[in-house]
Amino acid sequence: PHSWDVAIQTTLSSSPDINSPTNNNCHEKEAMVVQQQQQQQHRVNACAFHFGIGRISNTVIPGLSAVETTANLRSKWFVLPYGDQTLSMYSNVFTFLGGYPDQCLMEDYELVSLLRTRSSFLSSFSSKCHGNEKRDKMYKEELVLVPSADGRTNNNNNSSSKSYKALCSPRRWSKFGVLYVTYMNSYFVNLYAKGLHSDDL
Repeated sequence: PHSWDVAIQTTLSSSPDINSPTNNNCHEKEAMVVQQQQQQQHRVNACAFHFGIGRISNTVIPGLSAVETTANLRSKWFVLPYGDQTLSMYSNVFTFLGGYPDQCLMEDYELVSLLRTRSSFLSSFSSKCHGNEKRDKMYKEELVLVPSADGRTNNNNNSSSKSYKALCSPRRWSKFGVLYVTYMNSYFVNLYAKGLHSDDL
């Protein structure tokens, strides 16, 4: 939908809030300049939608709401959304990372890991205002969830907040059950994180 495109563009063009420097040695105008420079150097490099699972009419699958909630909390707390949440990023960032990893499984997990590595590398530079001398610029990037239509992140699936949810088909949960699917997903992620190649999963 067009509104989703607008939401992606708005999220990617936004900058996280930066607090004004509090160093007493910095003059007020210099502090404002430093704040503006930090906002230019601190940006959202990628975003993802909230996770949702479609519902089958006249069919109740126990535990689906819990899966949605935990997936959105994982995305918020650990910055680890998956491919079914519609990952979006700048084309230059995507090119820098080498595009989508050429592997049969876990390619979305690997792509997010590369984004996090890039962000950690850029964040290693420090930025301070020490007297009238500005040292080492800080470049920081973040992967965030697309805010809901009312501006809230809605990580708790609050029905009063209209969020942009990427709906996943419920067929695997319907066929195998919530507990089995959740266990197998965690099992494969742990194996891959420990170094098992995707071809061997």
